[in-house]
This record gives sequence, C-alpha cells and structure tokens, in this order.
Amino acid sequence: MSNPTKPATVRRSLLARKSIASGLTTLVATCNSGAQCPEVQASPIASQALVALQKAVTTASSALATKEVAALAFAASTKALTSNFRSVRVALQTYETVVAGLAGGSATIITHAGLIPRDQKAPPATLTAVAVVHAKPGKRSAEAIVSWPAAPGATGYAIEVCFAPQAPNPVWTPLASGTGRRRVVKGSSAGAQFLVRVASLGSDGTQADWSAPQMATAM
Repeated sequence: MSNPTKPATVRRSLLARKSIASGLTTLVATCNSGAQCPEVQASPIASQALVALQKAVTTASSALATKEVAALAFAASTKALTSNFRSVRVALQTYETVVAGLAGGSATIITHAGLIPRDQKAPPATLTAVAVVHAKPGKRSAEAIVSWPAAPGATGYAIEVCFAPQAPNPVWTPLASGTGRRRVVKGSSAGAQFLVRVASLGSDGTQADWSAPQMATAM
C-alpha cells in the first residue's frame, strides 16, 4: 500500500494477470467505489469517465453471461451429437448387413443402395498333406538335402527329423518351419541315416497330417 503522506499516481495494473471474468468482478467493485467517492462525484470530468466505465463494464458483463450460456449449450449439444451419431453408426451397420444379404454378392445392388462394394476374399484353399518327401546326399560332409512338392492350401511347412531311426521309441526333433520346400539337414556324421517328415501349415496356423517318414543319408 502506498504512503498517504507522499505524492501518488494511479497504478495502471488493475486488470493485470486477470481473466475477463475476474477483471469484470474487480471493475464492478471499482465502479461502486467511484460512485461513493465525493471527489469523483464532484468532478464533471471524473463522474463522466466513471459513467462511461460503468456502461462498458455492464455491456461486457452481459456479453460474458451470454458466452457462458452459449458455452453450456454448446457442451450439451456436443454431448447430444456424439450420442446421436453413435446411434447413426449402429443403424448404418444394420443397414449394411441387410443390404449385403439382399445383394447376394452383386456390386450393382450394393452401389444402388448407396453403399460401397468391395471384392470378397476367396475362401482359403483346403489344406492338404505333403504327398511325398525326397532325400539325397548333400554337397558337404554329414549333410542331406530334403525336398518335397507343394501342398495345396499350404503357406508354410513344418519339418521334423529323427536321428535314431532304429530306436524302439523314435524321438522326433523339430526344425524351424518356413515357406521353402527344400532343406539342408546336417546329420550326426558322414553317411549317417535319419528319418525326415514334413507337414503343411495353413495361414490360420492349422497343420495337416505328417507325411510318411523318408529315410535320408548324409554325405
């Protein structure tokens, strides 16, 4: 607070760092103080300036109130629109389903109904087992080359080997699956024999029956 014994001037920071609403509240108090100030009321110029300020504050306060009402209405209308458009989506899905059944695959009917047609995906081919596995010695020591023909519907192949084919209970060891139809398999030693079997894999992860085991001889 300034020292009343020293000369002073008006600090022009009444609205500094205030929002419009807070500033108007402050100015209402200022106008009320001015209306009760004898010096202001006794001065034609000061009283006229106060009247102008009061009028401006009243007009701005009215505009603020209108804005607040509009903001509430906007929030309510936005919420209603979101809810209504959600219902639109549900109704559209129902319409699309009905038209799809009505069209029976006809792009013309779908277009005439105001919708966008798209080509149907062909059903996946029936997954069949690998018919036969071929094996021959590899180019390097202890290696054998295994190959097999394509199996309809297959998108990949699983392969297993049994390195002890003469054992009473053969143990099958899985190798990494892949899309290729040729595999180099390394045996335990040069001339070693082992069994190989292959199974086709579908795009949905299904696996067909294993092929008949094929004896392979390493180089």
